[in-house]
Amino acid sequence: MKVAIYSRISRSDDLNYHHSIENQIKGISDYCKEHNYPITKIYKDINISGRTMNRPAFIEMMKDAVKMPLWYGGVGVHPT
Repeated sequence: MKVAIYSRISRSDDLNYHHSIENQIKGISDYCKEHNYPITKIYKDINISGRTMNRPAFIEMMKDAVKMPLWYGGVGVHPT
Protein backbone atom coordinates (compact mmCIF):
# COMPACT_ATOMS: atom_id res chain seq x y z
CA MET A 1 0.00 0.00 0.00
CA LYS A 2 1.32 3.42 -0.94
CA VAL A 3 0.92 6.14 1.69
CA ALA A 4 0.70 9.92 1.77
CA ILE A 5 1.69 11.73 4.95
CA TYR A 6 -0.34 14.68 6.23
CA SER A 7 1.23 16.80 8.95
CA ARG A 8 -0.11 19.97 10.54
CA ILE A 9 0.96 22.28 13.29
CA SER A 10 -0.82 25.33 14.61
CA ARG A 11 0.87 28.45 15.90
CA SER A 12 0.11 27.45 19.51
CA ASP A 13 2.00 24.16 19.06
CA ASP A 14 5.20 25.81 17.77
CA LEU A 15 7.18 25.36 20.99
CA ASN A 16 6.00 21.81 21.67
CA TYR A 17 8.82 19.57 20.40
CA HIS A 18 6.70 16.42 20.49
CA HIS A 19 4.25 17.81 17.96
CA SER A 20 6.73 19.49 15.63
CA ILE A 21 6.28 18.92 11.90
CA GLU A 22 9.62 17.11 11.72
CA ASN A 23 8.73 14.74 14.57
CA GLN A 24 5.30 14.00 13.13
CA ILE A 25 6.78 13.17 9.73
CA LYS A 26 9.61 11.13 11.24
CA GLY A 27 7.21 9.06 13.37
CA ILE A 28 4.94 8.32 10.43
CA SER A 29 7.89 7.69 8.07
CA ASP A 30 9.46 5.25 10.54
CA TYR A 31 6.17 3.36 10.81
CA CYS A 32 5.84 3.21 7.02
CA LYS A 33 9.40 1.92 6.63
CA GLU A 34 8.84 -0.77 9.28
CA HIS A 35 5.74 -1.96 7.40
CA ASN A 36 7.14 -1.53 3.87
CA TYR A 37 4.67 1.20 2.91
CA PRO A 38 6.20 3.47 0.26
CA ILE A 39 5.54 7.18 0.87
CA THR A 40 4.31 8.91 -2.27
CA LYS A 41 3.98 12.46 -0.98
CA ILE A 42 4.21 14.53 2.20
CA TYR A 43 1.67 17.31 2.79
CA LYS A 44 2.36 19.96 5.45
CA ASP A 45 0.24 22.76 6.86
CA ILE A 46 2.18 25.07 9.17
CA ASN A 47 0.59 27.61 11.53
CA ILE A 48 -2.92 26.53 10.57
CA SER A 49 -5.54 25.50 13.10
CA GLY A 50 -7.12 22.08 12.88
CA ARG A 51 -10.47 23.73 13.59
CA THR A 52 -10.80 24.72 9.94
CA MET A 53 -10.97 22.58 6.84
CA ASN A 54 -9.53 25.50 4.86
CA ARG A 55 -5.96 24.16 4.99
CA PRO A 56 -4.00 24.38 1.70
CA ALA A 57 -2.04 21.12 2.02
CA PHE A 58 -5.09 19.23 3.29
CA ILE A 59 -7.15 20.47 0.34
CA GLU A 60 -4.34 19.54 -2.07
CA MET A 61 -4.16 16.05 -0.55
CA MET A 62 -7.91 15.54 -0.92
CA LYS A 63 -7.82 16.72 -4.55
CA ASP A 64 -4.90 14.37 -5.26
CA ALA A 65 -6.85 11.48 -3.74
CA VAL A 66 -9.72 12.14 -6.15
CA LYS A 67 -7.49 12.70 -9.21
CA MET A 68 -5.19 9.76 -8.53
CA PRO A 69 -7.14 7.18 -6.49
CA LEU A 70 -4.52 4.47 -7.08
CA TRP A 71 -1.66 6.80 -6.16
CA TYR A 72 -1.94 5.96 -2.47
CA GLY A 73 -4.04 3.66 -0.35
CA GLY A 74 -3.61 5.32 3.01
CA VAL A 75 -2.81 8.55 4.80
CA GLY A 76 -0.44 8.62 7.76
CA VAL A 77 -1.52 10.97 10.56
CA HIS A 78 0.39 11.48 13.80
CA PRO A 79 -1.79 10.91 16.88
CA THR A 80 -2.07 14.07 18.98
